This record gives sequence, structure tokens and C-alpha cells, in this order.
Amino acid sequence: SNVPERGVPGKRKAAASRGGCPKVEPPLTALVPASPTIASEGQIASESVFGLTVVSHPTFWFYVPYALTPDLPLEFVLQDENHNEIYWTKFVASSSSPSVVGIELPSTVASLEVGKQYRWYFVVKCERLGSPVVTGWVKRMSLNPSLKNQLDQATLEQKAIIYARSGIWYDTLNALAKLRQQNYSNDLLIKDWVKLLQSVDLDAITQAPFLEF
Repeated sequence: SNVPERGVPGKRKAAASRGGCPKVEPPLTALVPASPTIASEGQIASESVFGLTVVSHPTFWFYVPYALTPDLPLEFVLQDENHNEIYWTKFVASSSSPSVVGIELPSTVASLEVGKQYRWYFVVKCERLGSPVVTGWVKRMSLNPSLKNQLDQATLEQKAIIYARSGIWYDTLNALAKLRQQNYSNDLLIKDWVKLLQSVDLDAITQAPFLEF
């Protein structure tokens, strides 16, 4: 199904940090749909940060609201439903402005299992306590034969459309991000990118450039 199987609270936007990184608007943000979860009585309502993939090694995209320097490392963690670590990476990058960062699960990591949910965390490691963090979920779904057929013969542009029509968030976003990186000033792709982010209420970060590693 296209919804999380059970309560999978997440956090799409980082809270204001105490110390460490400066407070900025918009904050560190995961490029993933978020929907409020209905709290049972006495519980604080949270949000579900969740999307689907059909690939074994998806790419995760984040908006980093800081110019990056070697003393501001980024950390990404992926866990299975039982909190076992599937992947961990820490890296540094350089950018002169806030940017959108993609983290691809390397092929050396075990494939995501079909039907399973996984939790990711993304952190900007500030010097002191209070590093901003976002967290959410991904679920790998199976490809039906006709969809697989279409994708096998599709160009990247066609793939983006097929994924979008099927509600496969991570792969739609990644196909469009790759197209934009290949043709950065293409007006049509810019419009598609803006429309996709606006569809999940991420209007504030539609203009951010891509980080080039």
C-alpha cells in the first residue's frame, strides 16, 4: 500500500538548534512528503515523513541551509525496522550557499527488501550540541511486470513521469533532480521541479541550487 503500515513518526524540518548551527529559515529539510498523524488521546500529534521507492538503492535528497565547509560535516544513517544499521556515512563538502544534497545508497550496501520499511536520519554536525537533524521513512515496493516493462524502455524524462503517476516519490524526485543537474537552466525542468516540491508544500526551497561534489 502507499501508506506507512503503522505509526512512523518523522521530522521533515529540523527544529531550531541550541548553540551549534545558526537558526535559519527555511531550516534543514528533507525533500519527502509529510502528513500529520492523528494522535491517540494523551499523545502529542507528530508527522509521518514517508515515501516509496521501487529501486534497490534509492537516493535521498535534502535541503542544507548553510554554506558548507570542511568543519561542518554531514551524516546520513539508514536503519531497518528493528533499528539495525544498514548504512552510515559522514562526509564534508564545500558550497558557497545553501544547497540541495543527494545521498545515493551505494551498491556495496545490501539491497532494500521489497515490502520493508527503513528509517533514515540526516544530520548537519555542528560543533556543539544541538545539531539539526531530520528523519523519515522509505518503503520499497515491488514493480508489476507492465510497469517494469515501461521503465526498462523509458528515457529519464519518461521515467520521471511514470514514477510520478505511480506515486513513487523518491524515484520521481531523483529522476527529476538528475535531469535538472544535466540541464540546469532548462525552463521546463525548472517548472517541473518547482511543481513537484510545491505538491508537498516545499515551496520555500524550490530555488536552491544543487550541491556539486
